[in-house]
Amino acid sequence: MTTAHADSGTRPRTAARARMGWLALVVALYAATRVAAVFTVAANWDEFALLDRAVTTAETGVLNGGGRPGLATLILVPFASGCEDEIAALRNARLLWAGITLAFLFGLAALLGRFSDASAQWRHDAWLGVGLLALVPAFLEWSVQVRSDQLALAFGVWGGVALLASRHRIGWAAVAGGLFGLGYLATQKLIYVGALAVLLALAQLWTEREFRPKREALRAIACALIMLAVIAAFQAATMTVLDVPVGQRALTALSTPNSVASQMSEFEYYRNTIGFSQYRAILPTLLPHGLLLLALSI
Repeated sequence: MTTAHADSGTRPRTAARARMGWLALVVALYAATRVAAVFTVAANWDEFALLDRAVTTAETGVLNGGGRPGLATLILVPFASGCEDEIAALRNARLLWAGITLAFLFGLAALLGRFSDASAQWRHDAWLGVGLLALVPAFLEWSVQVRSDQLALAFGVWGGVALLASRHRIGWAAVAGGLFGLGYLATQKLIYVGALAVLLALAQLWTEREFRPKREALRAIACALIMLAVIAAFQAATMTVLDVPVGQRALTALSTPNSVASQMSEFEYYRNTIGFSQYRAILPTLLPHGLLLLALSI
C-alpha cells in the first residue's frame, strides 16, 4: 500500500515536470525564432521614422514623440545617437524590442492565468491563449518591428495582472497604476489594454460574486492616482533636461479633449481608406486556430 501511494504521488509530479520541460523548450525555440527574425525581416519605414525622432531629440534637445508622450523616443536615443549605420542601429533596437514582446506574451499568460485561477485548467487556458496570438502570422511579422505599441502592451498586460491581484491586496492597485502610466507614456493606445484589464477585473468580481464597494473604490482611486503621478513625474523630469512643446506634454495630451478627438479622427481615416481589408486578409491564416478550437470543443 505504501509503495502504491508513493507511486501515485510521484507520477503526477513527474508528468508536471515533463510538461514544464516541454513548455520551456517551446518558449526557448519561439524566442530563438524572434531573435533570428531581427536579422532577416525587412525594415519598415515606421521603424526608421521612430529612430529619426530619437535622432532629432538627441540633436536638438527638443522632445519629438510624434504625437505620443515620448517614452519610446527616449528609450531609442542611445541606439540612434551618433548613428553611422541605420540598419545596425535598427537591429540593435529590435533585439531590445524582442525582449519587450516576450515580456508582453509572458504578461498575457499571467493575465489569463490570474483571471481563470479558479479553474483547474488555468495553466492550459493561459498558454493556449498566448499560443493563439503568438502564432498568428500577422503578429509574427509585426512583433519584430520597433514600435511604441509593444511597450504599451507589455506595461498594460502586467498592469492588468497587478489590477486583478489587487482584489486580495489593495497595494497591487498602485502597482497597476504605475504600469498603466508607463504604458501611456509609450503611446495613448494603452487605453485599449487598460480598458480590457478593467473589464476583466469587473468580470472576475461578477463571476465570483465578490463585489465590495469600498474595496473597489479604493482600488480604482489608487490605480488612477498613481497612474497620474507617474505621468506627471515623467513630464517634470523630461522638462528639466529637454524642451518639451506644449502639445507634446504628457499631461496635456491626457487632459485635452482635442487630443482625444485627434486620435479618434485617425481611426476615421483608416476606416475610410483601409476599412476591414486587413482583417479579411488574415482570415485564411487563422484556419489552424479554428481547427484547434473546434477540436478542443468536441
